[in-house]
Amino acid sequence: MKIASLMQVLAGGGVAIAPTETVYGLCARADKPAAISRLYVLKGRGGDKPLALCVAGLPMARLYGTFSPLAGQLAEAFWPGPLTLVVPAVNPRALDKRLYNGATIALRCPDIDWAKSLTAPLALTSANRAGAPDSLTATAAKAALGAVDAILEDDEAINPRAKPSTIIAIQGGNRARILRAGALGAKNFAAFNIDWSADA
Repeated sequence: MKIASLMQVLAGGGVAIAPTETVYGLCARADKPAAISRLYVLKGRGGDKPLALCVAGLPMARLYGTFSPLAGQLAEAFWPGPLTLVVPAVNPRALDKRLYNGATIALRCPDIDWAKSLTAPLALTSANRAGAPDSLTATAAKAALGAVDAILEDDEAINPRAKPSTIIAIQGGNRARILRAGALGAKNFAAFNIDWSADA
């Protein structure tokens, strides 16, 4: 399947499997509640667990999240790439409520061609059943999730030792907390003036 065809399926309310630079992802348009509901069913994920918002870059991200100087520096340094930033939401009612965790939103900008083609943001999660291992091939993702509306295959883009994106919550000023250690480690952030929370 070509990227243009993937975008058509998503625009029509479909749910799709697509690679990221880390593991395969399951995605749907963030403005399609019915598609997001299907995504949750396919994933076997509880509705109280929010999804990440996949964006094409920092300009799109700023439409949905408030970026402190530190958040902006991290986005400019590591996007596109395996970093998910949790920041205050610009308008917690702008998208489906399952994309928000209270007044915050998790933003992801994968380093992969199809994500750079986005004209609207996507709900994004890893392409595996909740609690199961990540999918490193399109075949594994399909076997784990069953029937979806589209599959974009690019197994060569996936590192067989890949880890999911690192998730960092920006807590104001230069304070931050690591919510999930992933593809980026502490050494990647050594150049930044970050006051890590005690449980980071």
